[in-house]
Amino acid sequence: MGIKGIDVNEYQGDMDWDLVFADGIEFVMVRASLGPERIDKNFFKNATEALKNCIHVGAYHYCHARDVNAAKKEALHFINTVKGRTMTYPLALYLEDDTLKELGSKVLTNIAVMFLETLAEFNYFPMICSSSYWFDHVLDDQRLRKYHHWTKFNGDKNDYTGTTGIWQCSKSGRVNGIESYVDLNRSNIDYSLLIRFLGLNNLRRSRLDKFYVQSDKIKI
Repeated sequence: MGIKGIDVNEYQGDMDWDLVFADGIEFVMVRASLGPERIDKNFFKNATEALKNCIHVGAYHYCHARDVNAAKKEALHFINTVKGRTMTYPLALYLEDDTLKELGSKVLTNIAVMFLETLAEFNYFPMICSSSYWFDHVLDDQRLRKYHHWTKFNGDKNDYTGTTGIWQCSKSGRVNGIESYVDLNRSNIDYSLLIRFLGLNNLRRSRLDKFYVQSDKIKI
């Protein structure tokens, strides 16, 4: 079944994170930023309140970049947005905007690699989020498979042909403490332990006492 999580942004409004935790949610991927300058208006509140209520927190950035220079700028904006916040789950590039499709596979993949490499340079755990269609048909996924993948909802089954770290299993979930529909996710790996073990996200390195992996196909 995996570890239960959600992803949220400002459109969910105010949430009661104590009730969210009581409903069994163990991690949240919070939208932090968009494009070269914009910050999700609820990022700081969501990240703080979720962590305060014992929910592991990761973040994602919605990509608008159309070349590698813009990708670098957006990655630095993302890093500056999350800097100083405790991130116990990955930092993800969300790359699926239809207006970017016209750039073609090579340019889009170069954008993704630049963004993800910048996250790694700053000691963060990088992840890429997109649909199975984009991974299999729009991006050059062979160049991206060294990075952990978060696959977006595309029906009741995850049809991505590669290895999934996090799967968005519903776009219309209901969770106590959140009034609107919310995206539900399943994490196939306990990133909170892995990230601390590797000493990433600027967290103190810790010993790996226990470890959860649903699939032995996942490379750590």
